[in-house]
Amino acid sequence: MSIGVEKLLQNRNDIDAELQKHKSPITVMFTDLAGSTSYFEKYGDTVGVAWLEEHNQIVIPQLTAHEGVLVKTIGDSVMGYFNDSQKAIQAAIAMQRRIFEENQKRTDSDRMYVRVALHHGLGYLRGGDVFGDVVNVTARIAKACLPGQILVSEAVYHSASENSSLRFQSVGDMQFHGKSSKEALHEVLWTDDNTYAELRRKFPPKKDTKQEDITGGRYIMMNELGRGAMGVVYRAYDRLIGRPVALKTIPLEVPESERAALVDRLKAEARTAGILDHPNIVTVYDVGEEAGLFYFTMQLVDGRTLAEVRAAGELLPLDKLFTYADEICAAMAFAHKAGVIHRDLKPSNLMLMNTGGIKVMDFGIAKLGDSGLTKAGMVLGTPSYLAPEQAAGRRIDHRADIFSLGAVLYEMFTGEKAFAGESTTAIIYKVMNDEPIPPRAIEPSLPPALDGVIKKAIAKDPAQRYQSCEELREALRMARGGQAHAATASVGTGTAYAQRTQATPVPAAMTQPIAVQQGASSRKGLWIAIAGVVVLAVIGLLAMGKNRRAEQVQQQQTPIQQTPAASAAPPSAESKPTAAKPAAVEPAVEEPARQLTPRGQRIEKALKRAEARNEARNAAPTVAAPAAEAPTGQWSQADIPVLLTRGDTYLGRGEYQKAIFVYEQVLRIDPTNARARLSLQRARDARSLRR
Repeated sequence: MSIGVEKLLQNRNDIDAELQKHKSPITVMFTDLAGSTSYFEKYGDTVGVAWLEEHNQIVIPQLTAHEGVLVKTIGDSVMGYFNDSQKAIQAAIAMQRRIFEENQKRTDSDRMYVRVALHHGLGYLRGGDVFGDVVNVTARIAKACLPGQILVSEAVYHSASENSSLRFQSVGDMQFHGKSSKEALHEVLWTDDNTYAELRRKFPPKKDTKQEDITGGRYIMMNELGRGAMGVVYRAYDRLIGRPVALKTIPLEVPESERAALVDRLKAEARTAGILDHPNIVTVYDVGEEAGLFYFTMQLVDGRTLAEVRAAGELLPLDKLFTYADEICAAMAFAHKAGVIHRDLKPSNLMLMNTGGIKVMDFGIAKLGDSGLTKAGMVLGTPSYLAPEQAAGRRIDHRADIFSLGAVLYEMFTGEKAFAGESTTAIIYKVMNDEPIPPRAIEPSLPPALDGVIKKAIAKDPAQRYQSCEELREALRMARGGQAHAATASVGTGTAYAQRTQATPVPAAMTQPIAVQQGASSRKGLWIAIAGVVVLAVIGLLAMGKNRRAEQVQQQQTPIQQTPAASAAPPSAESKPTAAKPAAVEPAVEEPARQLTPRGQRIEKALKRAEARNEARNAAPTVAAPAAEAPTGQWSQADIPVLLTRGDTYLGRGEYQKAIFVYEQVLRIDPTNARARLSLQRARDARSLRR
């Protein structure tokens, strides 16, 4: 061996040894600004550079604020690393949310959409730069990202999957160049399903070419509209008829052991929706089966779901809302006469067409007659819109749809869910036990008779509801015309709206369908404990991501299975809602302090003393304590959640004076607290109505 070669080898060994000194396990982040090339071409270098700089001013501070180290910026990309994978994920979420907020102020053509990729492995840190395979893998993951998406490797997922505040879904495997094994990828769910649906419409996933072969060439697959455990929906083009359609089938990745049951359900949906020929119900066109894979096509409705409109914060004219309500009632009356119970009416299954009018969609869990697809005691639906008998696992009839429709109407007219909570268990508890505050307490401009109409529609006892959608439709028409007797006196009015213990909207992840098994009443305590465990198991399965979740245009996710929540315990103000305990069976509104932490109990006692002093002073109607004597000095920002819970409890009980006092104390601590301001206004409006 020549001296030159020996020297080269020695130098290489020295370099390797030096690199080993700087070898460290790190999580690398790559961000990529989508559409920058076309933006530069459209607006020129000066505007393009300014746009990139605005992007960097959003992304980089979030990286460093979460203990990340900025390595470099490369054109429209930013690279950094973290010593903690969870910090990296939190930084990625903060970036996407900050960009989303910024986009609300921009025109569509000026908005930013960023891809974020994370991978954990051994990297070489030297001279302010990072080297190694961890960098290469992260860069490849970034290329697989869709705009607005956060993708992480299996290593990052495992390091953070036990963090209950983070949500993930699997997006399959990726084959990296030069590697024999595949890398499992997971998406971090950083926002609600409605926002994801909008992002996927703007940036649809790449077409699955294998899926295109299932229809024998009649349909051209264009892009995916929605995906869930029960099926996947594509925008397709019917070559034979020459029209666009929505095509629904079974995802190819569904295991063979589960395929037969899903095919049965898909066929049942096609049969059920196929017999319903109504202008306000999505029409089924065709049914087929190719290579053992079943599919059906239906009317492609261009528009937005009611859930999407609500999420966008858009206000619809009152007259238009009544028109939509009338059309939904007409559609469901038609379905009920045909013997069809929808069982999953909710805003995301109601499509507001661009051409006007509304369509009822997704009969995926509808029941036709005595169909045997549903086991005895099992009921499918979505928590916030479940009828009490449905939640309890009892036999249901068309009146369960009337309850769901009443909950939808409440949300349509007020912009708030009738039954919301921090967990599925909390929501079901409210469905079974609580009454929402009157719609006019939230929106005073509504017709007075509407309170009674909606109240009767969501009566706990089916016998006390409207007995048909025709009755509900007529009552709505009377309320629209200003007739005060629109709702009969069988349900009562006003003060019967007793409890509203949670003013914040339910997270999107908790609006997924559930299935409830009926249990014996003598074993309620046991079932309550089991309910929390099953909720944990369900959340775990969803996080493992057997199927991608997206707010769907023609199809919603398969219901998941859970134990009965008819007697479920309401959530503690400060405990995590996933583990309901038998000891907390009583409603939180009865003994709130019993379920509080020591901090919460201390605040409750201090607040009671302050309320007593306030009442003793015989304060003005605003019930605000004098500023000089406000008891906020003993509380901090960390106490605000407990105070808000206390205020919500008073508001739900109808103790509006006390609620006003508590919300005002929160605003003394934090004058910018939006929730306190909103709740304070609601309490004042409700008090005015009572007077």
